Amino acid sequence: MPITLSSVRLSAVIALPGEPPNTTNRFDSAGFIIQVVLDGRHRFCTSEPTNLSHPCSGGVGLCAEFKADQLAREAAIGEPFLKPGVGIITKTSEDDYLFYKPYSPERVRVRLSQGTNMLLMKSEPQSAGGYALRSERRVAVEGTALSVRTTLENVGDKAIMLDEYNHNFVTLDQLPLGPGYRLEFRGVPAQMAPLSPEKNGTFSVEGATYSFSAYNPRAAMVHLDLSNRDAAAPFSWRLSHADMPAAVSEQVSFSPAAVAVWAVDHIISPEVFIRLSLAPGEQAQWERRWEFEG
Repeated sequence: MPITLSSVRLSAVIALPGEPPNTTNRFDSAGFIIQVVLDGRHRFCTSEPTNLSHPCSGGVGLCAEFKADQLAREAAIGEPFLKPGVGIITKTSEDDYLFYKPYSPERVRVRLSQGTNMLLMKSEPQSAGGYALRSERRVAVEGTALSVRTTLENVGDKAIMLDEYNHNFVTLDQLPLGPGYRLEFRGVPAQMAPLSPEKNGTFSVEGATYSFSAYNPRAAMVHLDLSNRDAAAPFSWRLSHADMPAAVSEQVSFSPAAVAVWAVDHIISPEVFIRLSLAPGEQAQWERRWEFEG
């Protein structure tokens, strides 16, 4: 059964590792948040659709991924490689790791410790190719805020470079894409316009605020230009809609290495990446905090 963390106004539902839908070969099984509800009426999470150009990878809600595709690239066919947050996968072809491929991993074991409004999830280290990581996610609900604090430690023999991001399969009560949506970024320079409809669907941009000129049933993505960003400036995004009071924002404790926005149908996914380089014995800690309005 999922675990629900609650305050007076906010509830967050977390799927346990190994229990559907938390059985993917892509997303970290710790901190797999499948729904957030404000005041019992506004819902902010949805599921990855199945009508994409690739097979569905099983994403739901506020799920995170560690990207270290070079670990699969280094392994020979028949050798194991580490997919952080998922487990150990045996390489069966010359292909690099493909996030939608149906692997059969030796899944990571996650130990749980729950408080009244907090869940601590510790992933036990697994080793492959000289790489091993110990991770911990602390999920907490307070007032109208949800936070995830992550600690990652390199306990392997080799240095490791990887990215982490939260896919944020976000919606505002399932409202479809259209000009009512506003996705505002703070702490980034104005973005270039116009965008190419062939590449970017119905995305529109003014300054650092994105919207949609029309509904779009096909997935599209834009990448923010961070080249002139002040790395010391706080970074956040906020999603709102003209036809409703509900809104959601995310603030991060780090300077993003990259930011992308993926969108389709009623889903808007701001993806904020942290880039990590850890020598053996080193660790890093960062936090994401979502505020929900309604």
